[in-house]
Amino acid sequence: MPSYRIDIKPAAYALILVVICLATFVAHLETVDPGLMEARNFVTAREMVQHGTWLIPSMDGQVRVAKPPLPTWLTALSRILAGDPDSMFTMRIPAALSAILMVLFFFGLCVELTGRNYTVAFLSAAILATNVLVIQMARTNSWDIFSQSFMVAALLFFVRGVTRKQNAGLHFLGFGVAMGLSVLSKGPAAFYAPLFPFGIAYLWIYGFQGAWRVKGLILGAIIVCGLIGLLWPVPVYLKYPEIARAVYESEVRARMTTLHGNPWYYYLNFPYIAGLWIILFAAAFALPYMSRRLKNLSVYSLGAIWLIGTVVLLSVLPEKKERYLIPIGFPMSLIIGQVAYALMERFRQGKDTRTDRVILLLHSCLSASLAAGLPLLLFFLRYTG
Repeated sequence: MPSYRIDIKPAAYALILVVICLATFVAHLETVDPGLMEARNFVTAREMVQHGTWLIPSMDGQVRVAKPPLPTWLTALSRILAGDPDSMFTMRIPAALSAILMVLFFFGLCVELTGRNYTVAFLSAAILATNVLVIQMARTNSWDIFSQSFMVAALLFFVRGVTRKQNAGLHFLGFGVAMGLSVLSKGPAAFYAPLFPFGIAYLWIYGFQGAWRVKGLILGAIIVCGLIGLLWPVPVYLKYPEIARAVYESEVRARMTTLHGNPWYYYLNFPYIAGLWIILFAAAFALPYMSRRLKNLSVYSLGAIWLIGTVVLLSVLPEKKERYLIPIGFPMSLIIGQVAYALMERFRQGKDTRTDRVILLLHSCLSASLAAGLPLLLFFLRYTG
């Protein structure tokens, strides 16, 4: 009888990623007080439940359509299912779950990009799950984490649709649905980043032939995205055209003026979001060193172009906020994951050099310092602040 071998790596890696995410996104979720943006979402969700304002959200009894409603819908549903309207944990759990899905979608995306190298994909996704900014956004009920999560799912479906001939139609249907849900989460923000810079990087490295072959399916996905994305704005405009126009004009002014403006170099400090992985991220750009260790230069190049494109696109907009750096975490994690894998292979094969050992030593010292110092710092702030 023929023997069948089941590859348990994807499921095992996914399970480990979920455990990591539960520790970073969910544990002690209720401890931090809500900020202004989060409080607005909570109030709007409460009024949805109490007054039934699901289609036309309100805040303190006034129409509030400044933000798309999907994150608030999910928050309101969480309140209903949990039966505890005052629980901070309950109201934040949709954002945390969305972040967990984002990490899993990113794992799948990296699997596709690396030719099913599950170890690189796992390392990249685990690094994303421990990204400073991702943790911060996952633990607060903001619109950004929902929008970015759906867009990472869209990238996964896009790559599968382009590279796989079987079920391409279903993959592009998923591409369109995920983009539409991203629009219902925070408008077209995630199209600017990460979708646009990823598209540039992917087509630059792999060419237009694969995408051109399925151009009809891509067009269909765009139509699906439009239909889903307009499900809410159109009824709002038809009922409150003046309010809708005022919101649109306000958003344009915020993006294109100096209301929240910062200089063009504001985002050049982005490496800090790598957190404890900063040593490996720095090593990634020592090209003579890395070129001899990386086995898949195409994926590395895609990550580098994706990263540079995202930084440039975000920097040219006048409005700049720290949370807008989330899209940078995706290519950054992909790059660091490849560096970590390359070092693992060098040590496993006994081919490690002095430079490899220095990099590992620096990374280990930084990790140990953070592990020992952060609890002491938190204890000091809690009992002396």
